[in-house]
Amino acid sequence: SWTEHHRPGHGDMTVDDNGDEVYVGISKAGPDKWAVIKRRLSDGMVTVLAPSGYGTHVSTRNIHRPGWAFVSYEGSYEKVTAGRAGRAPFYREVIAIRIDGSGEIRRIAQTRNAKEDYISESHASPSPDGSQVIWSSNWGEAGAPVVDYVSRVSWSAAEPSRRLGE
Repeated sequence: SWTEHHRPGHGDMTVDDNGDEVYVGISKAGPDKWAVIKRRLSDGMVTVLAPSGYGTHVSTRNIHRPGWAFVSYEGSYEKVTAGRAGRAPFYREVIAIRIDGSGEIRRIAQTRNAKEDYISESHASPSPDGSQVIWSSNWGEAGAPVVDYVSRVSWSAAEPSRRLGE
């Protein structure tokens, strides 16, 4: 058991490339508060996957494309660029991130979501093979109906991954 609050939380469990059972989610406690982290279940070792930012939910339901986690981000350009260097550059979008700590990412969709409450958060969830991801949005109108959208994910070499900071 871990004594820290949500370190991580709002995430999912999977098996990483080393064969370790891990929980991937959003840290809500120091020293990596608001970062996307992976925590090994056997001993609690933490790997920071993405720096502090506005990540809200993580899913690893892509069981036939292991090694990746899908992250929903909220926030706005103004919040992301407001005076804090090193913050994750994502807002109102869905990304896929390698869980090996390499920082490799794939940007998937802009959600245009205006967060109002828990139900209005995007909650992205991939298909088992990672070829599609379903996510929700009120399309920029807080309080408006929340509708589900599906984005297809290209894993081709013609659309290479990026690393955080590129």
